[in-house]
Amino acid sequence: MQSNQPNLIIKNVNLLLIICLIIFSCDKDLEEEIDTIPPVLSFEIEGVKKAETPNEIPIVGNKMEININADDEKGISKVEAYINDTKVAEDKTAPFKLSIDLNSFNSIKKSTANKGEVFSLKIVAQDNSGNTAVSEQEIYIDNTLPTISKVSLEEGTILNGTENTISFIAEDDQDITNLEVFLNNETVEFETLEDNNYSLNFDSTKFEDGEKTLKIIAEDAAENTTIYEVKFITDNTGPEITFEDIKEEDIVIENTVIKPALKDLYSEIDSVQIKLNDSILLNSVASEISFELNPDDYSTGEKQIRITAKDKLGNTSVSTTNFKIHRKLITINIPEEALSSTFSRFYIFSSNYEGKILDIKEVLNNTRSITLTTEKNINKEESFMLTFAALSSGYIDSSYLTTFQDLTINNPSEVNIKTPKREIQEARKRIQSTGVNFESTLGSVINVNAYGSDYNGQYSNNTNEMWIELYENTQQPVSSKIYFSYRNHNNYNYKYLLLDRDSITDDFKLDYNQFKTEGIERRTINAAVSNTSGEQNSMTLVINGYLDENDFINNKFNMLWNFGGNFDNYNGFNYDFNSNFYKYRYDLSIGNYFTKSVGEPKEFYNIPAWTLDYTFTNNQININKTGAGHAVGNIYIENNNQSQEVYKWKIIFNSQKNEKIILPELPNELNTWNINDDFQNQNLNIQQVDIRKYHSIENYDEYLNKSLKENLNNSQTSDLIEGIFSNQHKAFYDVEDFFLFKYY
Repeated sequence: MQSNQPNLIIKNVNLLLIICLIIFSCDKDLEEEIDTIPPVLSFEIEGVKKAETPNEIPIVGNKMEININADDEKGISKVEAYINDTKVAEDKTAPFKLSIDLNSFNSIKKSTANKGEVFSLKIVAQDNSGNTAVSEQEIYIDNTLPTISKVSLEEGTILNGTENTISFIAEDDQDITNLEVFLNNETVEFETLEDNNYSLNFDSTKFEDGEKTLKIIAEDAAENTTIYEVKFITDNTGPEITFEDIKEEDIVIENTVIKPALKDLYSEIDSVQIKLNDSILLNSVASEISFELNPDDYSTGEKQIRITAKDKLGNTSVSTTNFKIHRKLITINIPEEALSSTFSRFYIFSSNYEGKILDIKEVLNNTRSITLTTEKNINKEESFMLTFAALSSGYIDSSYLTTFQDLTINNPSEVNIKTPKREIQEARKRIQSTGVNFESTLGSVINVNAYGSDYNGQYSNNTNEMWIELYENTQQPVSSKIYFSYRNHNNYNYKYLLLDRDSITDDFKLDYNQFKTEGIERRTINAAVSNTSGEQNSMTLVINGYLDENDFINNKFNMLWNFGGNFDNYNGFNYDFNSNFYKYRYDLSIGNYFTKSVGEPKEFYNIPAWTLDYTFTNNQININKTGAGHAVGNIYIENNNQSQEVYKWKIIFNSQKNEKIILPELPNELNTWNINDDFQNQNLNIQQVDIRKYHSIENYDEYLNKSLKENLNNSQTSDLIEGIFSNQHKAFYDVEDFFLFKYY
């Protein structure tokens, strides 16, 4: 046993040494792991300026953002925020930032010098060893927004002009740290007054009219911000005036309603004034106005309509229109196809009673109406002339004029031209004659004719045949019959033949054995005709017959008689009358007497106790006449030699009123016409002058209103016309008033 004891001791000693080494090693590690050093901590409140003095306490708003700088060798486990020891936020991830909602806290302001309760903001940073660092900051919590009140500019207010004061109050329970005013996002300067009052002047003239926005921004120390916006309108423009009743440089001749349209986008119309030159036509406070301008109430010449409109803000607009007032003379209405295709020029012009041109208008194929006016201040009783002038150019030039004298503004006031019933040649046929052998020696005393409203034929002694022309009219059906008349001047035999128009074919032969005498009556015309010259009076008689009323209305006539000769003052004039027709119309002239009438010729005619003569000098006709009852006078001018050129001019005048007829001057537009040289050189030739009575009218004014106004020919004007004439040839030459429309 003793031999093993030393070994045991050695083993125990070794064990003890090992245990001591282990214990020592553990104590050393324990000393190294123990950490008692707190983190390094600082923080910053966003938006809060660094205090200028140690005692300055910052003000924060309803939300606080805190940037935290926490550092420790062992690491930061978390940061926390406390307000008055109440934990309000925590963050465990670097970088550390705390966002704190402070809506449940508020510093109650006790006076203007006291900003209310002070809150303690405490930030705690804890490291991984549990050591903590604390940093505290006193703060005021301000959750109250600034107020903007008593803004003098109300929503929708309309401002104008340069002086517009806008005032308002901006205040806060703490302090207003920033105040800005914007107009449509542009900064506007303002003035600071006492007691948180502010004002600015708004010059609206620097801005376009329309809607604007005024914005006021107030911010306190806690960055609480209040925005106040108000929309308003600037209006520095007067009402919009739209006036189209009279246009610039118009000529006003008739009553015209002046009715301007007034419109203001932002304000109400306050007043309107209409002036004609310096004369006030209308003052009104209504926004809808009208005024009827009667040009007859004002002198003629240059005029200006001035319309002034003002809105409730005093903005004023002015519209001016320059125009002329003329006197309307007459309107001529022209239907399609009224002008002949042969016309190269057509004018209508007016002249005063001295022949001076008042107005002229050219008529084109597409002209449907023209109105002649004058700047002369003529009255309603003053007379003027109206002339229609046509130039036909072709193998020879032909000028055709018709002048009506003694018109007034009210009579006839208009002329309604009718479309002429122009005829076109349907066929020209030669008709062989049988049944009678006309000797050439007898040809001078035998007449075979066929003449009607739309046909014309004559017998040829040389060939013993007739030629006949048939016409048609696009406006009316052709006549149904052709009337042939035969007269032997030696034995006064008169025969006739009435055939269907359709029977006149290319192989038709006229058989004189078929001519009839049934219904032919030998009649005589007598008249009390004076013969102071000793010369025998001549006479002519034309009788047209109509088969029925429709033919009469449409003037589809057949010429029954067209002969004349010397009038026997004792025995009268014999003629053959065909009594087989429904109705008649005839033209008769005896000496210087003529008549046109519906019906059968009378047995005896009482010649009116009228006398007529004339002289012509300096383009002026002096009429010497006696007698009463006539109303209309006619002068017919025509050139004698018509081999190279033709001109015709008819002048219609008031035979009771006028004894001196002045021809109207020819306008410059007619300078190249063939009539102009003779007119200027006073070489015009008067073919005939007549005075007449239309039994259906009382006077010349009625003639103008009836015949001229409605473009009626003589037979349409009256069923009975009679008068006397004076001419170079001792035979009456009848010319329709509107011959230039009818025949050319």
